[in-house]
Amino acid sequence: MNRRLGAEINAFYGYTEGGATHSTRPGDSIEVTSTSFGKLVEGWEECFVDEEGRRLTPPCEGEIWVRGANFVPGYFRQPQNTRKMFDNEGWFHSADIVRVDENGYCTFVSRRDDLINRGGYKIDPREIEEILYTHPRIGQAAVVAMPDERLGQRAAVFIVPKTPGDVITLEEVTGYLGEKGLSKNHWPEAVQMVESFPMTSTGKFQRFALREQAKRLKPQR
Repeated sequence: MNRRLGAEINAFYGYTEGGATHSTRPGDSIEVTSTSFGKLVEGWEECFVDEEGRRLTPPCEGEIWVRGANFVPGYFRQPQNTRKMFDNEGWFHSADIVRVDENGYCTFVSRRDDLINRGGYKIDPREIEEILYTHPRIGQAAVVAMPDERLGQRAAVFIVPKTPGDVITLEEVTGYLGEKGLSKNHWPEAVQMVESFPMTSTGKFQRFALREQAKRLKPQR
């Protein structure tokens, strides 16, 4: 639509607890709006922190915290969740890992709990999934952590095939990822074929439910 009609894309980012906090700007190129959710909207504050909660200076990659007058004061009759998500300074701890450039434009990387820690090496599931979605026989793919005694976690991939009953092996998956140039450190080490993913009422698949299923998987290589 951008190429044929000149239609522009505006990307927004925010929370149920506070509304939209970031957006792209009119006139931003399609290269920006198709990947970034923009930069902070006037009236909000943001900061970026590492795993220990230390402040980072853009350009950087870390968890984004936001605060502002539009946020709810807390969760109704849920004091534990309120303390978990809001600190004493009013920062909302989003649990979203984002990459921010020198101009303040942010790109979503992953949910904090979705990152896979394989012996200290962090694996971003989204990077793997975006490649697998281009596989001609894969309808849906979700990469989650499976527990491992030695490394802590390994990557496992759940696959819904385009053709019901089709079976895609681990060797086919890793071979395809290798052809696309993905580093071997990111390759999944188990494959589980499923008919469908557990979904929320809003149409998002429940990654936490797949993590529970992955606890029963073992490395296949």
